[in-house]
Amino acid sequence: ADISNRVYEFNLENNNASAPAAIDIIAPDLQASPPLLDRSEAFFGQEISVTWTAENVAAEATALVPWIDGFWLSTDTVWDPQTDVLMGGVDVREHAPLPPGQNYTVTADVPLAADVTLQDGDYYVLVEINSGGEQLEADRSNNVAVSDTLLSLTRRPGPAVVSITPDGTTHQA
Repeated sequence: ADISNRVYEFNLENNNASAPAAIDIIAPDLQASPPLLDRSEAFFGQEISVTWTAENVAAEATALVPWIDGFWLSTDTVWDPQTDVLMGGVDVREHAPLPPGQNYTVTADVPLAADVTLQDGDYYVLVEINSGGEQLEADRSNNVAVSDTLLSLTRRPGPAVVSITPDGTTHQA
């Protein structure tokens, strides 16, 4: 009412008003399903075939923005980017925009890098949908899913050590 401040007012706070109001944020929500592995044993350095499905469970389509689905190795079923090892990712841009209620299924060969921090043992494979956060989502807590199958990983056996003596005989250790 007094936009140019020409009328003296003892208390200016009666010029303001506010009221609580609910705000609905409408955004997509990508949900991961447990990845399926083509085998339960492999060597570090090999590739495994992984199949996973992601569904947009919200009432809003994803943006026409490319995103990456990532793969992790974990010794347990809880995703922790501080302790789990990222194996790589797959560009799934061909699925954008993903309409509400729709899903996509992808099969990809995932390399099992010989990371020096990893020991021989059993690992879960985790898929993280929209791993870089390229798609703005209403809920990211359902973006990670864990394989039902444990993957037993070992290093390839090295070549046998052979010693040759001066007389030409060989001995395998």
